[in-house]
Amino acid sequence: MVIKKLCTSLVCAAVVISASGCSKGGDSASEPGKSSASQQPVTLKILQHGATISQDEVKMLLTDPVQKKYPHITLEFFTAPTGYGLEQMVAAGDLPDMIYSADVQLPFFHKLDVPYDLTELVKKYNVDLGKFDQQAIETIKIRSNLGNVLAALPFSLNTGVLYYNKNIFDRFGVPYPKDGMTWEDAVELGKKIGRVENNVTYYGLDNLEISQMSLPVIDYKTNKATFTADGFKRFFTMWKAVKEIPPGNKEVGKARDNFMKNNTLAMLADWFSIVTRAIENKELNWDIASYPVFAERPGIGLRTESHMLVITSASQHKEEAFQAITAILSDENQVRAARMGRLSSLNDPKYKQLFGADVPGLAGKNIKGALSIKSASILPSNKYTDIAGAEIGNIMSAILQGKDVNTALREAEERANQKIATELAANK
Repeated sequence: MVIKKLCTSLVCAAVVISASGCSKGGDSASEPGKSSASQQPVTLKILQHGATISQDEVKMLLTDPVQKKYPHITLEFFTAPTGYGLEQMVAAGDLPDMIYSADVQLPFFHKLDVPYDLTELVKKYNVDLGKFDQQAIETIKIRSNLGNVLAALPFSLNTGVLYYNKNIFDRFGVPYPKDGMTWEDAVELGKKIGRVENNVTYYGLDNLEISQMSLPVIDYKTNKATFTADGFKRFFTMWKAVKEIPPGNKEVGKARDNFMKNNTLAMLADWFSIVTRAIENKELNWDIASYPVFAERPGIGLRTESHMLVITSASQHKEEAFQAITAILSDENQVRAARMGRLSSLNDPKYKQLFGADVPGLAGKNIKGALSIKSASILPSNKYTDIAGAEIGNIMSAILQGKDVNTALREAEERANQKIATELAANK
C-alpha cells in the first residue's frame, strides 16, 4: 500500500523537545472553553506521517508553543521506524496520540479507523471553523467520505505556483511569465524557449497536474469510468501539447530536477512547498507567477493540500491533544509560521502579507501574485475511484508512446470498467 512506501522513506528518529514557561500564548483561532482535562503532566506522542516539516519547525511551531501555553503538556514528535508503519501500529495497539500528515492520507486513515471525530471538541472549545481556509476544511471532510465528520484541523496549506528560471528567459531574450496566464499562453511561451544549444536541451514547460480540472474519474451512480468525457480529452490534449513543445519531452518525473538542479527547464508548474529547493540552489535565478489556468476555468489553480493535525481514536488524552492543537493554531503561532514560510490555514489576509518575511531567499519574490488565484476543489473518492484513478499514469504513458488521446482514453476506460466490474462481482 502507499502508506508503506511513505513510511519506509522516513528516517527513524525521535525528537523530544520541551521548554519551560508559564506565560500565556497569543489569541487562539478561538479561545478554549471550560476544560475537563487534567492539569497533571502528560506527554503526547505525535507521528510524522508523510508530510514534510523540519526539526526547527517542529520546535518553533509545534512543541514550544504548546508547552508555552500548556506547561503540563509535552509533545514527543517522531517518525516511524522502517517497516513499522501505521498498519503495524494499529495491529499492535500502539497508536500515538496525534498524527501530523497531509490530507491526501485521510482515506487510508479512515480504513484503519484511526482518526477521532473532532466535532464535539470544536464545539466545546468554541473553535470558529469560519476562520479557516474553507477549501481546506471542505477537503478534509470530503477525503473522510463520512459526511460531516471532521477528522483533522489544517495547520498549514500548500498550493500550486509557476516557477521560472530568469536566466534561461534572459539568455534567449524571452519575456518572463505573467500572473493569470492560461495554459495556452504558457505553451506558446515555452515554444520560444525549447531548443538544443551547445549539446544542452532546454525545455520550455513541464508538470501539468490533472487535479486542477476537478474531474470525476467515475460516474458515482453507475460506478463506471468516465475517461471519454470531454474534460479528460481537454486535459490530456493540453498535457500532450506541453510534452510536445520542441524539442519534445518524453521524460516523466524529472521536471523538478530539470528545474531545481539541472537548470534546464524554463517553467515548472508545481507545489509551493518545494520552494526551499529553489532557495537552496544558489545558481538558480528564479521567481514565481500564478499557476496557469484553463481558459474555461479562469482563476482556478491547483487543488489545496493541507498539512493537518489528527487526534487518534486510541488516544487516552484527547482533550489535552486538542488543547495542543489550539496552541499550534493560535494567531501568535500562525504569524510565526507565516514569517517562516508556512502558508497559514487561517484565512486572515495578514498571514499572506507576512509570508516568508523571515526567509531571506524569498525577498523580492512575487509571492502576492503567485498566491492570487483560487484552489481547485476535490471530489469524493472510494475504492472504485481508486481503481479508475490508477489508469491516469497509463494514459500518459500511452500518449508518450504515440497513441492518440481519444484511443488512450477509450482503452483506459475499458480497462478500468473491467476491473471495477470484477470488484463489484466479488462483493456480491
